Amino acid sequence: MRFLLSAIVVVLFGLTAVTQQSTPLYKSPSAPIDERVKDLMGRMTLEEKAAQLQSTWQNRTSSMPPSQFFMDASGKLDVAKAKEILKNGLGQLSRPSEALAGVNHNPAPPEAMAEFTNQLQKMMLEDTHLGIPLMFHEECLHGLATTKGTSYPQAIALAGTWDPALLREIFTATALEVRTRGVQECLMPVVDLARDPRWGRTEETYGEDPYLVSRMGNAAVLGLQGVGPSADADHVYATLKHLAVHSQPEGGTNVGPAPYAERTIRESFLVPFETGIQQAHASTIMPSYNELDGIPNHSNVWLLRDVLRKEWGFNGLVVSDYFAIDEMITKHHIAADCTQAAKYAIEAGVDIELPFGKCYAELPALVKSGQIPESLVNEAVARVLKAKFELGLFDHPYVDPKRAQEVSNNAGHQQLALRAAHEAITLLKNQNNVLPLDLSKMKRIAVIGPNAADVHLGGYSGQPGRGVSILQGIKNKVGAKGEVLYAEGCRITESMPDWNADAVVPADPEKDQARIVEAVATLQKADLGVVVVGENEQTVREHCPRGCVVRRLQSRGPLADHSSPLRWPAARLLLFETDGQTRLHFQRYIATVSLRFWAKLHHIQLCEHAGNSQFHGSKRDSYCERGRHQYRQACRGRSGADVHSR
Repeated sequence: MRFLLSAIVVVLFGLTAVTQQSTPLYKSPSAPIDERVKDLMGRMTLEEKAAQLQSTWQNRTSSMPPSQFFMDASGKLDVAKAKEILKNGLGQLSRPSEALAGVNHNPAPPEAMAEFTNQLQKMMLEDTHLGIPLMFHEECLHGLATTKGTSYPQAIALAGTWDPALLREIFTATALEVRTRGVQECLMPVVDLARDPRWGRTEETYGEDPYLVSRMGNAAVLGLQGVGPSADADHVYATLKHLAVHSQPEGGTNVGPAPYAERTIRESFLVPFETGIQQAHASTIMPSYNELDGIPNHSNVWLLRDVLRKEWGFNGLVVSDYFAIDEMITKHHIAADCTQAAKYAIEAGVDIELPFGKCYAELPALVKSGQIPESLVNEAVARVLKAKFELGLFDHPYVDPKRAQEVSNNAGHQQLALRAAHEAITLLKNQNNVLPLDLSKMKRIAVIGPNAADVHLGGYSGQPGRGVSILQGIKNKVGAKGEVLYAEGCRITESMPDWNADAVVPADPEKDQARIVEAVATLQKADLGVVVVGENEQTVREHCPRGCVVRRLQSRGPLADHSSPLRWPAARLLLFETDGQTRLHFQRYIATVSLRFWAKLHHIQLCEHAGNSQFHGSKRDSYCERGRHQYRQACRGRSGADVHSR
């Protein structure tokens, strides 16, 4: 009997040892992340490593080769094709909301999106060699830009609140909506300094001052990522972009070069990135499309290795901007083909190619031919895998679809968006105290302008399927107490203000003349005129063509030229502006409300103007005193000299 018991113990011990040996270290939740990464990489082929540095964009309207799609035109997953395409694994899937939407942009509810990301994760974990999960990313510039994502005021408007605590609250709510759908990264905040009004992306920024942009950018990062060493199940990775000097390009175009001295770059444009990394601990960086000193930033070793990683100590992910690696061939003309472009990018330290793996598909061939060492691939793969471990994707890969449905655009988030909108509105002038309006004295209100009748949420808003225009809002408020008249006045573009549409049709001057005549007649019938001007989503956007500047000028003239014949008393005309890049000057306007605030140029001006905004008395003084100190600390040069002490 004693011999039998001993034999049983030996057998059980042997089975336990075999079981422990058969479970790879990288699948052990209790093992240190660095050890899990090392163990996993030791099991990977070169092709599997290269796959982790690539992505896929299942948007049927994109330029990805047809053979790489596993979503059909209606947004349905072809499981067999997906297994074949993803057999080596993959780093990221770009914008899963668009994959589900199909070519007709069918709205996919939060629950469906969560089920979709779960389905793909299950496939990656169970049907690939090593079971490495996917990362997903979405656009979240001012809220999750997809169906039933809560849309908050545009970034430039949020900057006008001067309230970092509010931003942190907004992006904590945004992170929850994003993560519960199975997405782990937001491609924001934009911490570019808006220094050239011709540049089409001013609305995406927090203004032009390094101090203000740094404070707002940090708040957004902390909201998205939370306070822990890594993002928990209710938070996501933030992506600081676009590094660097993207926002003051020659010619005002989106990819124009930035020919500025290193001191200018360091004292201004790099400040929000450095503080975002060292103070808010942003997990991801996206380089910009442009070049610095003749070197495209996606191939800029000085920027991405010497400054970013060595000086600032950044150890997170660097993801490419969409198509930026390929643009070394098509726009910068420094690479002859994808092989050369991939070589430049991986040498500079770009970890993942977005939105899909075109040039980085050449990485295995580059290694095998000896053009790059495998160590370059290994260091990038290690960062990608570390991120996936830190995000808990190996141990907790799935989300609860019901929770995604519950938290998306819930009542609390709607109230937060309303509060943010109230804080973002900036009253520039209220002559003779005409505001607030007294409807007992104004029975007929004329609403005029090209931006009055449409809902303008700005770029990167998705299609949430709801919204109230200024015209409709005034009608709702007036109700039966008075009459609301409307005339378009002129148009910014003849084409609809669709941010995603490539075709832009400028306003027709002849048609505008007739519209202006109608507007003048309408105004003359009213007790009060509300003029809603600015630009629209076709003239202010990322891919705004070079003709946008001309179209802006065309759109400014008619209404301004025909304002003087109105001959109204000053107290009878209100001017609303729906874009921070346009400034129309009326001789007889009474109140100007800017819905997208252009931040002040210097922190001293912030203090001077504070008394006219939300800051008063001791609150203003303490804010400015603290601001000067933090501004100097944030802007110290390489030598440590206090270059902003003046």
